[in-house]
Amino acid sequence: MASDVRVVEDGLEQRPPVRRSTSAWVWLTTGIAVGLLFGVVLFTPSTADVDELPAAATAPPIASIEEPANPQGIADAIPGFPDALVVVTSDDGQSLSHILWPVERDKVTRSLPGGDSGKVSFDVSGTWIATATHVPDAEGFVLSMGRATFLVPLASNITSFSWHDEESALLSYTQIVDRQWLLWVVGPDRNPDLIARGLDDRGDVAAWGEWGWALQTQSGVVTLLTSTGEFKEAHDGIALDSHPTLGIVIDDDGLMLISTSGVVSVLDASVDSIGGAGAAEVSPDGTKLAVVGVSGLKVLPVDGEGEVIHAPFTTGPFQVTWSSDSRFVIVPWVGGIIVVDTVDTGRRYEDLTSQRVRAVAVIPLSGS
Repeated sequence: MASDVRVVEDGLEQRPPVRRSTSAWVWLTTGIAVGLLFGVVLFTPSTADVDELPAAATAPPIASIEEPANPQGIADAIPGFPDALVVVTSDDGQSLSHILWPVERDKVTRSLPGGDSGKVSFDVSGTWIATATHVPDAEGFVLSMGRATFLVPLASNITSFSWHDEESALLSYTQIVDRQWLLWVVGPDRNPDLIARGLDDRGDVAAWGEWGWALQTQSGVVTLLTSTGEFKEAHDGIALDSHPTLGIVIDDDGLMLISTSGVVSVLDASVDSIGGAGAAEVSPDGTKLAVVGVSGLKVLPVDGEGEVIHAPFTTGPFQVTWSSDSRFVIVPWVGGIIVVDTVDTGRRYEDLTSQRVRAVAVIPLSGS
């Protein structure tokens, strides 16, 4: 991630050489050169002396949010973790920072533009970020989109947004303009395409993919649209997540999966012990569902067969994500992140404990 920094001095004036007499000046120059030669021989320090000389002054490094006593990669802190970890943190309630924690190197931190006042989320690659910032006396919020190195405002009067569940850098959002409801899609070129419009508020985009859109209404109804933005069907409940092949996860006094073909499957597992379902995410391999509530995390087998993992703790923002190998679940909580190992009998790790984490994701990189 780091790049070389080179300082180039520009504007130095080049003057033409001055011609001098070669008589007395030649002998004077020769005498000075001989004197310098003896000085080098007599006063050049030994190897031991060189080691004791003070190091050359360097520019101060960018201050990181957290300076561990023993710098380490995330795989050192969490054995077996396969990906780079990325989080967005709130520094002081006013601004945001981005932390990249590679597998084998220490954390890298940079500030993000915009205020800390709305939703923050990563795309499926963990490399693109979207943030919502509320503006005084304005309807909706300002949506910003980009990488950590180039996060810029995209649109205003936004009411919701959601990343594509499979493709990187594809964002869908809803907007109210002149009392019209608009559904947009935008890619890395930042040129939005209008998908659908209506005179009434048709809801917030809760999830979307190649299969279409799941719109969440305030009345607790999930409206499903086709891949071209046409109405498909509606279900009672709250849309929590979508998976490219499994379908949409909905909570309606119980968890269910609605496949892309419309087949409804009920998950025979209760989440009452964690205070209900605030957020959920299907594992990349489609075999497990991680559910976060106010009182902790539950990991459920999608097919109903296998171990249910329960990790009680006080959660932070309702977000949850998986490592790329479907082994680790990462959740923000009241101080940093909780990482639960679903293979090593639910072993739990806590890290970044001095941070207020607003969003978390992984970047699948081998040897990052």
